[in-house]
Amino acid sequence: MDPEVYDKIIDFSHTLLPKFYEYFEARKRILGLDEMMICDCSLSVADYEPVQISYEDAVNMGRAGISVWGDEYLEVFDNIITSPHVDVYPSETKESGAYECVTGNKITPFLNINFNGMESYTSTIIHEMGHAVYDGLTIKNQNYYNCGPSIFTHEVASTANELMFHRYKIENAGSKEEQLYWLDKEIDLFISALLKQCMYSEFEDYCYKIIENGGALDADSLCEKWLELEHLYYGDEMTIAEDTGIDWARIPHFHLNYYVYEYATSLTYAASICNRVDEKGQEAIDDYLDFLKAGASASPADCLKIAGVDPLDDGTYEAAGFLIEDLIDEFIETAEGK
Repeated sequence: MDPEVYDKIIDFSHTLLPKFYEYFEARKRILGLDEMMICDCSLSVADYEPVQISYEDAVNMGRAGISVWGDEYLEVFDNIITSPHVDVYPSETKESGAYECVTGNKITPFLNINFNGMESYTSTIIHEMGHAVYDGLTIKNQNYYNCGPSIFTHEVASTANELMFHRYKIENAGSKEEQLYWLDKEIDLFISALLKQCMYSEFEDYCYKIIENGGALDADSLCEKWLELEHLYYGDEMTIAEDTGIDWARIPHFHLNYYVYEYATSLTYAASICNRVDEKGQEAIDDYLDFLKAGASASPADCLKIAGVDPLDDGTYEAAGFLIEDLIDEFIETAEGK
């Protein structure tokens, strides 16, 4: 991947900061807080609680939410979700969390989930099924050597599903409160996967640059840098406690290999694809399916170009920005007009 991709996603996140500041300020007003802290972002602004539903209802709801991808996509979806390769419920001996995996190009993908009986867990099911259908379509269309797409494109497939599902729930909400709940859920997805991951990436880049230039790292300078980035990414309206500077020490990603920016790029490209579906309809959907079928037959960047997304094209980021800005505007209008 061209290193310029990293620079572009960081620059893109910075262009979005004024809009996210606007969102944080609106949250502060709506919640009636004298001061806003990062932990307050988890407080619900909607008088709506997800209902308990069956696993079957969650699957059907999620399927309806991503039905925009068409019959070919749904056929693969149905074959996987009804197979014995999906481990649905938690147990005493089962690991927590959710993930998808596949071996080679002859086996139906496996899913490990821990369905908790709540409507909101549908997002997790749809996310993992995004991975699974991607692998399923790759298996059908590529040989063994071209299976196994990288995380750089895999997270595009999973988050595109989440965005489409959230849109479905927003458009089909039974009340303003329910609509507001799902708007907030989608914005939170952008905060956690784009805003935070870009902040993490900037911190990681800072650490590596210090070492590469012959310097040394110490806890005090790392805490100072972490606080500097929190103030940048959350704005003046957010109260940042001084002792949160040590937060870098609890995050294992920084001992790995510069990969966390890929969560931000993936969600950005997924947003760009969804925006393209709005503009071009079936043409964009067909391009997206061709991208999924391409698997690892080309570089990640070239595969994304099949879906109409170029990681080095400013237009890709502008399209995602339009979607995010419209989403925050809709949230504020809905919250303050209810």
